[in-house]
Amino acid sequence: MCRMVPIGFVPKRLISTLNPSSNLAACQHSLLIFSSESVVNPNLSSLSAPNSDPNYRHFLSKLPFLSPFDVKRPVGLFSTLYPVIYKASGTRILAVLSRSSFPHPRSIRFCFHLFSSYSRTSSKRPGVPNTFGRSGMTERKPRLHNVGVDPNKVLEIVEMIRGDASDLESKLNQINLRLSHALVAEILHVLNDRGISALCFFNWVLNSGQHFRPTAGIYNQIVNNLGRSDDFETMFQMLCGLSSKGHCLNEKAFSFLTRSSISLKDSISKIIETLNGVGGSCRGSGIYSVIKVLCAINAFHLAIFVMEETARKTSYYHVLIAAKCRNGDFQGAQDLLDEMRTFGCNPSTKSYNYLLGSLFKNKRVVEACELLKTMEELGYLPDTVTFDMVIIHACKANRMDFAVEFLNQILSEGIKPRMAMHAAFIKGYFWSGRVEDAYKEGGRSRQGSS
Repeated sequence: MCRMVPIGFVPKRLISTLNPSSNLAACQHSLLIFSSESVVNPNLSSLSAPNSDPNYRHFLSKLPFLSPFDVKRPVGLFSTLYPVIYKASGTRILAVLSRSSFPHPRSIRFCFHLFSSYSRTSSKRPGVPNTFGRSGMTERKPRLHNVGVDPNKVLEIVEMIRGDASDLESKLNQINLRLSHALVAEILHVLNDRGISALCFFNWVLNSGQHFRPTAGIYNQIVNNLGRSDDFETMFQMLCGLSSKGHCLNEKAFSFLTRSSISLKDSISKIIETLNGVGGSCRGSGIYSVIKVLCAINAFHLAIFVMEETARKTSYYHVLIAAKCRNGDFQGAQDLLDEMRTFGCNPSTKSYNYLLGSLFKNKRVVEACELLKTMEELGYLPDTVTFDMVIIHACKANRMDFAVEFLNQILSEGIKPRMAMHAAFIKGYFWSGRVEDAYKEGGRSRQGSS
């Protein structure tokens, strides 16, 4: 497939004027135009208005005579973008429908990276806090998350719990509530969303006589609820029981940190004290999950604080490095790799793979190659994931000969390619128009997996 580059866009007012018979007029869409033959400077700032590319002008001249466009299914992550194929004079043009009346520069940047390159840039930016699930959002009416749960029943029970707790048990007994994991999980979700204590309800669930056994997800939700209530004493007691049974915690147990009403550092100190007292599986998984939550909201200094108060581990640093890379802070990720060695926490090949993959994904090829050289000099041998990333990037860059040469090298070393590598070759061959080679690679991948 030829490389697609943006050449301009058509506002909806112009579409309706030039081609009132088209179904586009009723759709209230704009068009973002791409061409496979145009060669333009990919300067995104120049796309704030339609440019003078000849393919773009040709498209406009033919617009009044076009029949209704062939609208395909939604593209990528954005259901509001639809590709429309239009061929004229042998020139392949791709027009993308946008629901806005005039494409926002950010939308144009997204489309540029979607069609003119083979990687999507992250929308996260260094220094801008990121939401963590629903907990980082402003308060709004809860949306049910579990299929098959009666929303009216959930809200009825939530209102009972919100009211007088002294007769909650009798009220719940009177309605003959049939417990299910989906129902209990949904009730806890709504209680957490509204900041209502779930302890009385959860105790009733455990003692209801229905032999209800909470799932790991339900336990994580009740821990989250106790954190929102600042009830670390009850949390300690519950975690002791969970840890004795080998249960582990995940980020959902600590999502209350993203909207803590008291000092975030004070809450973290209480969590660390609680987890240290509990020990066992809940401590290890809990510390790791707290660090993940803090990195998700870009509170890196607090994630470092957690490590200072507990331990510096390679797995903890990996969370920070991955978060830095998602934010595009590659120097920050490199600094963390250097810091690991300073504190005697030696990086591994996996540590470097996080940064290497992000550099390739963001077209920082020179820096990625320099990092590969640094890895070799420091004695970090590439693993299958490293090889995957190099070959996948080569295929995306249409360097198929290099990719094949590199593949032959790793095969000679006895390394078996993973399915991701075969998939990259298949896509790369299709992108470069080598359809027969793509089918052959598909056959080899099936043989390798059998």
